[in-house]
Amino acid sequence: MMKQSLILLVALFASCASAPSNPVALGDQIIADLDAGLLSQAENKFEAVANDAKWRESLYPRFFAEARERYESGDFEGASVVLRFSVDQYSQASAMREALLYSLFQLRAHEEHPDAALVQELELVAQDLLDSGGPSLWTDLIAAQTAIDLGQTGRARNHYQRFVANWNGEPAELVTYVHDLGRYLNNPPSLGEEN
Repeated sequence: MMKQSLILLVALFASCASAPSNPVALGDQIIADLDAGLLSQAENKFEAVANDAKWRESLYPRFFAEARERYESGDFEGASVVLRFSVDQYSQASAMREALLYSLFQLRAHEEHPDAALVQELELVAQDLLDSGGPSLWTDLIAAQTAIDLGQTGRARNHYQRFVANWNGEPAELVTYVHDLGRYLNNPPSLGEEN
């Protein structure tokens, strides 16, 4: 009996030692799990506090701040890892979905021949934002590029025209890209257009 009590006591201390004392510590543990590719472990840690509104509300800014810091430092893959998880946990948070869209688009922009899975994910996130009435100006530009990547020139043209109709020309760094997109859509390669 004494041996069983000792084992239970050790187990209790071990669980208390690993339990986070605050949302920042828990957020850091979850982010470390995500970086290590331990998604189910990260999900389990989040699920342990998911029904507590105080924890949920405290973790949200921790995840968002981490993603923003990574994005601003040029670590778009790292930002996307945190944002994918956050979008799953905070499905109603359009700011997280919009941030994920921008991060994925930055990944796509750095690839001459974008990965098919990345393009599909971009399409889903952009369409989800458009369907939910979320921010549409930049979403339309990204949706236009994504439709081009998918060979859907007609759909790309619709998104592009809606973007241009609402765009004020800022930031100036995008002017060349936007004009190049328009030129491409006006004279697409004659490989056959499916949509």
